[in-house]
Amino acid sequence: MGGAMALPQRGFCMFRQKSNKIDMLHGPIFPKLMMFMLPLALSNALQLLFNAADVVVVGRYAGALALAAVGATTSVIAMLVNFFNGISMGANILISREYAAENHDIVSGAVHTAMSFALLVGIALAGAGQLLARQILLWISVPAEILEWSRLYLRIYFLGMPALLTYNMGAAALRSVGDTRRPMYYLFFSGVVNVLLNLLLVIRFQLGVAGVAIATVVSGYLSCLLVIRALVLEDSSLRLDFRRLGIQLPLLNEIMKYGLPGGIQSCTFGLTNVMIQSAVNTFGPIYIAGNAAAQSIEGFIVTILSGMLNATLTFTGQNAGAGRYSRVDSILRQSMLGGMALMLVVGTAAAIFRHPLIAIYNKDPEVIAVGGRRLLITGLVYFAEIPMTTYSSSLRGLGITLPPMLISVVFICLFRVLWLLVIFPLFPYYETVIWVWPFSWLVTIGVYMIAYPRLRGRFPKEDVARGA
Repeated sequence: MGGAMALPQRGFCMFRQKSNKIDMLHGPIFPKLMMFMLPLALSNALQLLFNAADVVVVGRYAGALALAAVGATTSVIAMLVNFFNGISMGANILISREYAAENHDIVSGAVHTAMSFALLVGIALAGAGQLLARQILLWISVPAEILEWSRLYLRIYFLGMPALLTYNMGAAALRSVGDTRRPMYYLFFSGVVNVLLNLLLVIRFQLGVAGVAIATVVSGYLSCLLVIRALVLEDSSLRLDFRRLGIQLPLLNEIMKYGLPGGIQSCTFGLTNVMIQSAVNTFGPIYIAGNAAAQSIEGFIVTILSGMLNATLTFTGQNAGAGRYSRVDSILRQSMLGGMALMLVVGTAAAIFRHPLIAIYNKDPEVIAVGGRRLLITGLVYFAEIPMTTYSSSLRGLGITLPPMLISVVFICLFRVLWLLVIFPLFPYYETVIWVWPFSWLVTIGVYMIAYPRLRGRFPKEDVARGA
């Protein structure tokens, strides 16, 4: 870690294996990948309930325009959340590597630094959102008839940013040592609260988009408090002590070194998705509503992708930290094949049942037709995103963060921008917008197939004794 990171190694007792932690360094890989990935995928699915419940309730009980108002904010929210999820993965990489190397004081310092940073940035975003919400929506061409509703939803949502970022950072700390179950339990509980509040505020009190936004914020703070409580009660070096909260710059630099490229990568994805949303917005509120419903359903499909991303990242990080390089290639291969199989099954099911699924969100036949057109395309090809994601995650787990970011920016984001600027004007149809995703995945997979072996070659193929 360098001179600034030469902290004492034995400030805490050795980690004790608990039933909610997974030994990633020994034994068969695939069953443990599934043990790690499935609770994480369920956790991500539960987190999506925050937005899905908003979309379903507002679409069914407040109408298609209210649904469009919430849907028009999705790409902006996703861009910000994904950026800071990338940063939280920097904490995940650092903690998982130092955990495996038994550097307990560094683990403790990273936890306190990460949580403090998340809270401060969340507060800053909450304030910025109050000032910039309307301008952001104007930038992405939100139609005038839903602009004020979208602005109201976005401003309330931003008030929950401190909780959202702090929860994600705390959950990343738990997952870095294989604990994916407790974040899942917390999101299940807060997700139930979110749904109940949605029903109460929208149906009983007729608050519309404000009601679903308030429900999301309240449930977000609940999950945040639960993950903080878990860290406070930890008996390992993950334990959170409020008296030690603060930012250690050397550790923040390490987190940023690992996490900032991933955050920028996610943010550029988000920027291109904002451009894609702007293109969808030009077709009017019915297309916005149908697209929002389909996007929400796709979010549940992508939980498998996100779970496998985190599994590949964390397993690779721990094994690299422990010098067990012989397992790295097996982790990549088994993550890729398992993830593709799961995505193919779930995506195909979504394509087959696309119309009943969209009807859950809104009964308008036009909205159902638009959403179904998107799900038919994406559901059948989402499995192709898995190789791209697992290649990137394996490299990041090894500590190689800049090349995956550059590959993503050039061969995904730039490709999508050119598609929207060149192909979409020539063929100005809704399907033209949707096809930008699978084509960009295929291009990027080809690049990774060339780049990955060369980048992986920087590290040994066989195990290396710790300290060697």
